Amino acid sequence: MNREQRLEQLRSAFLEQIADLPHDLFVTKYRNQAGTGLAPVEQEHYTVIYDGDTQSVLRLVLANEPEVGMLRRRLVFDLHDEAKQLHVCLTLTAKP
Repeated sequence: MNREQRLEQLRSAFLEQIADLPHDLFVTKYRNQAGTGLAPVEQEHYTVIYDGDTQSVLRLVLANEPEVGMLRRRLVFDLHDEAKQLHVCLTLTAKP
């Protein structure tokens, strides 16, 4: 699985659990298996780190029960693969 696929998998896992504001995520890792394509292997653990006060802003917004779609457009994700970290921050304006 390449970096972009891993980032998308972690992003999806985070958004599914956004109400709980995870500090860590467990995602399935895949490997190539001869003749059968990708096979799931042990889960990988990633720590979620927040830029600035992103976590407290998200908690305040979620407390007012907003539409998660709005938050999706405002969240930016970066992957620090060596440290096994998913970095989450907020944009000032919604992405198109």
